[in-house]
Amino acid sequence: MLERYYSIDEAAEFLSKEIGEKISERSVLELAARGLIRLCIWFNGRTGLSCYRPDSLPILEEPFTVNKFVKGYIQIPKTSIAPQHREFSIPYAVLIEAFDSGNDEDKWLSRGETKIAVLPIKSFNEETHDIEYDAINVSTENALIPAQDLLDFRSKNKETEKSCTDSEKPLITTERNSLLTIIGLMAKDGYGNDLSRPYPLAKEIQKAAELLGIKISDDTIANKLKDAKTILDEKSE
Repeated sequence: MLERYYSIDEAAEFLSKEIGEKISERSVLELAARGLIRLCIWFNGRTGLSCYRPDSLPILEEPFTVNKFVKGYIQIPKTSIAPQHREFSIPYAVLIEAFDSGNDEDKWLSRGETKIAVLPIKSFNEETHDIEYDAINVSTENALIPAQDLLDFRSKNKETEKSCTDSEKPLITTERNSLLTIIGLMAKDGYGNDLSRPYPLAKEIQKAAELLGIKISDDTIANKLKDAKTILDEKSE
């Protein structure tokens, strides 16, 4: 991935290829609304900068800097994202990476993780310092997803798939035989009964299971005991 930010449709195409199933643009917005990826836009204008606390209901503190000219990427709070809406207005966004565009040196205000919110200024009275804040108009046509978020989501998805695959993988023959051997030894030595009579033994094991709140049929137990006897007989030859 050469670009640092991708459009929603580009993100949907990328994830569809990586995951192997169709991912719609709406699904990408749902991922952003759940906080699994960030939804960003480019901002260029006058703003007030405020501390941001990412609570369940975000709270902005009093702006510590006002009338600052900022240019850069800002993140739409996940609580403001509605997957069914393609255009909406929000009162603030969070800095991702931006710099003071009024500074000749283009001094960076933020890089990476940040807790600084942007509140666009509609008007500022130089005499009274009264401020009227504006809304940020968002169109998903212009919204962007950081490339790093897509790569991170892909990696997490692959780890989840591997974990599920490993947990669902059937026992190989050696593992199965070892398990049946243990079952057989426990049944034979623990209960002192003959494995050649699996059903009486299964009844005893079933009773013990019921005392532990475990539901299992005597047929299931007997069948496993038969398999275990076969393995033990093979090992004793």
